[in-house]
Amino acid sequence: MKNLTDIFAANPTPVKELLCDRDMCFYMPSYQRKYSWAQSNIQRLFEDFRVNFHNALTEDDAIVFLGTVLTMKDNNGKQVLPKPADLDNLPTKISLVVDGQQRLTTLLLTLTRFHNLLLGYYRQITHDINEAEENNCASLGKLNRVRSLLDDALASSKLFTTVGSQHPKIIREEEDCWVGRTADGTSFSSPIAEYLYKFSVHTRLHNNDDPYPSFDMDYPAYKDNTTVKNAVKWIDEELDIIKKGIVSEGIGNISEADLASENLREHLDITAPSNLDDYPDLREIVLVCAHFKFIIERVCITFVIVNAESYAFDMFEALNTSGEPLTAYETLRPKIIKHKREQGIASKDIKQLEMIDSLFDEVEEKAKNSKDKSVSDLKHKATTEITRTFAYYHDGAGSTINPNLGRQRKYLLNQYDSCYGEVEHERYLHAFAIASMLQLDFWANGNIDMFGDIDTEAASAAKHLLNSNHTIVSAAILFFAQRSQLSLSSACELNEVLKALAAFQGLWRAYTGKTAQIDAVYKDFYQKGCSAVGMSPLNSSHLGKTNSALFKKALQHRLTLLVCGEQVGMFDDCKASWLDVAISTNTKQYNKVLPLILAASQHQTNYNPGDRLLEDQTNWSLLDDFSTGHLLKNTVPGFLIEDSEQLEYCYSIGNRILASRALSRQLNNSGKDWTKVGAYLRQVLDENDPGLHEAACDAGQNFSDEMRKQLVDYRIRNSYIEFESLYDNAWSDAAIIERSQGILSNTWEVLNSWLS
Repeated sequence: MKNLTDIFAANPTPVKELLCDRDMCFYMPSYQRKYSWAQSNIQRLFEDFRVNFHNALTEDDAIVFLGTVLTMKDNNGKQVLPKPADLDNLPTKISLVVDGQQRLTTLLLTLTRFHNLLLGYYRQITHDINEAEENNCASLGKLNRVRSLLDDALASSKLFTTVGSQHPKIIREEEDCWVGRTADGTSFSSPIAEYLYKFSVHTRLHNNDDPYPSFDMDYPAYKDNTTVKNAVKWIDEELDIIKKGIVSEGIGNISEADLASENLREHLDITAPSNLDDYPDLREIVLVCAHFKFIIERVCITFVIVNAESYAFDMFEALNTSGEPLTAYETLRPKIIKHKREQGIASKDIKQLEMIDSLFDEVEEKAKNSKDKSVSDLKHKATTEITRTFAYYHDGAGSTINPNLGRQRKYLLNQYDSCYGEVEHERYLHAFAIASMLQLDFWANGNIDMFGDIDTEAASAAKHLLNSNHTIVSAAILFFAQRSQLSLSSACELNEVLKALAAFQGLWRAYTGKTAQIDAVYKDFYQKGCSAVGMSPLNSSHLGKTNSALFKKALQHRLTLLVCGEQVGMFDDCKASWLDVAISTNTKQYNKVLPLILAASQHQTNYNPGDRLLEDQTNWSLLDDFSTGHLLKNTVPGFLIEDSEQLEYCYSIGNRILASRALSRQLNNSGKDWTKVGAYLRQVLDENDPGLHEAACDAGQNFSDEMRKQLVDYRIRNSYIEFESLYDNAWSDAAIIERSQGILSNTWEVLNSWLS
């Protein structure tokens, strides 16, 4: 067992020690988000600097603590992508940054702006000293003392700009390369590396110019990303505040007496000339030098070095309280990029990653418009579902996936590493992409087109799965989609699977009214298969062994066990037993399945008053636009029930009806019940009646013109709601039972055909 000190080391480190090492550089992996500090972040940071500098005038222990930077040593450049042509020219100390890049980047930008300012001061004061020597001015002593402060400050500030002409302190994976000449011609294209490199070139070219030309932020001209350019502008504005000696609201400005503080001399080695109030230009330089020394020597970061990324992520989760944690996908992505790069494939050519990235971009856009969820929360929730689906498909391990980020990261990375050869890696990536599409495009966006060219019934089945949020089937869909991708199945297999999934759920839920048991069925399929019918587990190791026909047999077998037990082996023998229970099952328990059951009951069935069915053939698209309502409003609890002696059948399927969602809402809001609507529609049913839209009322209840038009148009165009007088006498339990038998009998036949 390793000692803790061999796994990680954590040390409080001043900025000077962290960034002043000429050989130390920082490498930002591609999973790190782009630099994104806003003006408010920079303003708060500099206010901390100024307030604690003011405290340091009188207090020995005044420091600014900037939190933790988590890194992993990579001095040999094993993680660096793209690989440089000459490894010998890499920096000798490379730290891969897992967390803390926003703080590091801001500090580095701050120090370059100090250096830019100090160079200008140095050229100016050198010019002033030359004039003072020629004219024997009394201010010569003050000028020399201030120049010595500048000499000391510049000796440190120049170390922050670059290690050499080709080594910016920070680069990003895939976008930059420390060695200017690389195998594929990569240079510095990320905004931060480009800025650092060109700033370094500028300072070397103009170091001895008099006057020194300040580095103009129009150079380089950033095309799309202005984040760094804005940050530099905001930092320069904060430096203007420092020049004036302003501290913070409620605290007086820095005075001449403050600059003569013993603490400045003792702890920062700042000895300011006297009578600076008479020399405002010199006072400004002293203020800038003093603040610079305070930042590099009294601003502290806990610098953590670990020997493996997995440890770094675990520690990050433990320490992180305010940042956005990286999702499991965001840590898998660079692993894939690195692997593909080794095969000579650039990241921009990995189409699966491009597609997944675009889907997560949509998640971020949604989060911007959500007041309840952060970007991090939404991305993490989506990634958890994607990883669970993928794990069920990959090796049946979906039950082990929980919201713990460390568990998700470890699973995805380990499974990718365990793939043998390029074929397996490609299958892994393709399967993860499909899992992402299912979660982010199908379940989240309702996009049925992602299934490609499927037939009308399969599309209706997909709509039903979507409307009922039956996400446990995702891994089964992924399994058969992968079979299709690998040409292991016919083109119509996915059609059959979608219909079977919907039919199984509809028949199961109509019988039990529950969801938990059906989830257990699918988990068994993913982990064990179904030995009774010879079906192997639905996971990646058995893609060539299980087709849709075998899968449907397994579904029929599990439904048979549910309804009839072990004794009956034939699925068709279950119908009578299924009907006995389904007739009395409370439909409130499976409300989302009702549209499928009612629609299936009409499919290719002629109107039969004795069965109490609905007219014509089913248009499956009504699953999109229709919900269910009670045939009679006064059978809903809370209303007086005069015509039914018992409440037992009030929520049976026979007392339910398909209605457009808009119509249902209007009826509910207007207080009209279905019996009165039925009576009204019978009066205006004749499509050829010129007075169709002028019919006055039904049973004494008036409708608005708009309501009347919608009701009539709805009845004539669709003919899906039965408003005929079912009995001359009152609506009763007997009528409900009779109608339930007709509906459920036809539902069984239609959905059974989807399972056969």
